Amino acid sequence: MNETGGTQVVRRRFRVWGELTAWALYDLANQFFVVNIVSLYFVRWLTGEKALPEIVYSLTYGISTAVVAVVAPAMGTYADRFGQHRRLLIACTLVSALFTVFLGTNSPVWLMLVYFAIANATCQQASIFYNSLMRSVTGSYSPGVVSGMGKVFGYAGAILAIGVSKPLMRECGYPPVFLLTGVLFALFALPCMLWVREPDIHDGGRERSMPAIGAELRATLRMLARSEHAALTLFFRACFLGLCAINTVMLFVSVYAHIVLEMDEAAMADFMVVGTSAAMAGSIAFGIFSDRCGGRRAMFAVFMLWMCCLSAAVAGDYHWRWLIGILAGLSLGGTWVVSRSVLIEICPPQRSGEIFGMFALVGYLSAIIGPLLWSALVLVIGGWGAIGYRISLAVFIIFLAAAAALLRRMPAAQFDKKSGQVFT
Repeated sequence: MNETGGTQVVRRRFRVWGELTAWALYDLANQFFVVNIVSLYFVRWLTGEKALPEIVYSLTYGISTAVVAVVAPAMGTYADRFGQHRRLLIACTLVSALFTVFLGTNSPVWLMLVYFAIANATCQQASIFYNSLMRSVTGSYSPGVVSGMGKVFGYAGAILAIGVSKPLMRECGYPPVFLLTGVLFALFALPCMLWVREPDIHDGGRERSMPAIGAELRATLRMLARSEHAALTLFFRACFLGLCAINTVMLFVSVYAHIVLEMDEAAMADFMVVGTSAAMAGSIAFGIFSDRCGGRRAMFAVFMLWMCCLSAAVAGDYHWRWLIGILAGLSLGGTWVVSRSVLIEICPPQRSGEIFGMFALVGYLSAIIGPLLWSALVLVIGGWGAIGYRISLAVFIIFLAAAAALLRRMPAAQFDKKSGQVFT
């Protein structure tokens, strides 16, 4: 009997670890698109090889993100009500991977922009469903540890993406890199799509109809608008300001590094590897910090570290690249680990898709406004050369300072695991 019980425990632990690993592999898969398409090569292909202004990329990225921002809360609520997190994750991932492959066809520029917009929108929408599946794999583990493990896999994927694409880029150019990125995105996402279960969530008999979903979503939005001192509302506002800076840095890091820090393609790839390695360490460190000291303090520390990073980038030159890369990596690793674990802790299980959808709305609005502000600044003072870019980046330090100030107003008790839910 004991032997049978021991075998069952081993099998249960193996299943939990198997699902957790499969879930975390999606973070790895996702980074192929984020690094190779969003951050590195597609923007360089547009602004370099095709000689288009940065505002074209910003507008394309912004429009595709705006579509997700509009539909994300409703899609999250729909997934909660009908138990469709996993199926919607599969659909969005496959569409995103397919249109990323289409980027490798070297079509006309306008068509490539359409492909990118569709791939980006579905990739970002898929991330919402992926994050809401986190609850089904946490088991007895703390949310910060699980979230940190996912991000460690993600940044390992970023290093892998750079390692695979760097020689291919040097020998064959942009289109083969785009094609390979789509294939590897789908390949590494397969374990999560096949083996992670739909969360077993009891919705308390809530009505499953589209009008009911719309009514509940409107009620939640009104509640967030009225509750100016609620922890969740303040958290969303702080993250909006912080992510305006963070999303802009992620989007234009290669351009800034080339113009201001005078890095070529090879140096930029090495810089990304250093930053990604630091992000792995930051994911683990901030995951533990968040579990032990609370999400509010951890997020405040993340924003302060980002301020140090941007200050170094504004003041530094080529010789500062490793310091900047390490600070950016540590900060980036903490950003997503802490925000994801905080939301898992403070929102009810039956509304995780809805809340993650609303958090995505916050992130996507910041991903539109931040890059557009950056592009406008560069358009006005970019003619000043490197100094114009330094001034543009310095503006976003103000955003981070305001975000940190909002976090200081948040009640720390709301982030205690033993405290009540934000929504009751």
